[in-house]
Amino acid sequence: MSKYTQSFQFLLATSSVCISGIILTAVPAQAFQFNFGHITSNKATNVAAGESQLFMDVTDATGKDNLSSSSVLFKFSNVGSVGSSITQIYFDNSSILKSIGPIADSGIGVDYSIASGNLNLPGGNSLTNKFVSDFGIEANTPVSQEGVNPGEWVNVLFNLTPTKTLQDVINDMTNGSMRVGIHVQAFGINGKDGSEAFVNRPTVKPPVVVSTPPVVAPIPPVVVSTPPVVVPAPPVVVPAPPVVVPAPPVVVPTPPVVVSTPPVVVPTPPVVLSTLVPSIEIKPPVPKHVPEPAFLWAMGAIVGKFALRRRAKTITISS
Repeated sequence: MSKYTQSFQFLLATSSVCISGIILTAVPAQAFQFNFGHITSNKATNVAAGESQLFMDVTDATGKDNLSSSSVLFKFSNVGSVGSSITQIYFDNSSILKSIGPIADSGIGVDYSIASGNLNLPGGNSLTNKFVSDFGIEANTPVSQEGVNPGEWVNVLFNLTPTKTLQDVINDMTNGSMRVGIHVQAFGINGKDGSEAFVNRPTVKPPVVVSTPPVVAPIPPVVVSTPPVVVPAPPVVVPAPPVVVPAPPVVVPTPPVVVSTPPVVVPTPPVVLSTLVPSIEIKPPVPKHVPEPAFLWAMGAIVGKFALRRRAKTITISS
């Protein structure tokens, strides 16, 4: 089953039951799903793989089941593990589909365009009620790589003819007057096991009930505020440093050291008086002659007079 189908599936009627804090809910149906039956049989393993892992969901444009919708969305999914690729999709619509709209896909590895030209579904002409295509979409080249491989999907939107609704599409698909055919290629591990063609079976698959784990609504814990337990901390004892009292110095009286010094004996040389002392003649001082004051005055006068004459002569010459 595709991820899309798992999201929109038939479940039990909406209800809710609350038991011991567990809430169980159900989701209403949101899609109609069809699987496919083979119209070619080139290889039995291919047929089995295609019928077990290829699905088509039919919904309104929003992916839900609004039966009065004037448009229809077809989604094609490959949900198995066997290598295969949906490369062409054709619609034999019995005049219900008016025009083809946008194409969307699961992303990288899927690329489709509107088919043109030959819209023949392989094996479609072999059916009692021949398959005649009115619309088609196809994978771009390389088709087996750009088609819908395992884990991928593609959808296409159609506008319906006036007065037609999604309910008319479902009615025509279940009575077989409207059919969808697919061409699947590249079967097998290496993609070399051939191809097959399939047409949707005219019955809506029974609702698949997927058991989902219950939604558990957590019960908020009962918080009882309790006073904080105060544990008195033991006193912090800081050891005090030891008190050091300096001890008074111990004075030990020392007895005086008496050093007996021997008497210093300085030998004195004997005084020898020479008997040969030379005789010294002492002469009386010679009296120094001092000039008389009168003489000194006279000499000064002479020198001064001479100096004045010399100066007068000097002045005369200069003039």
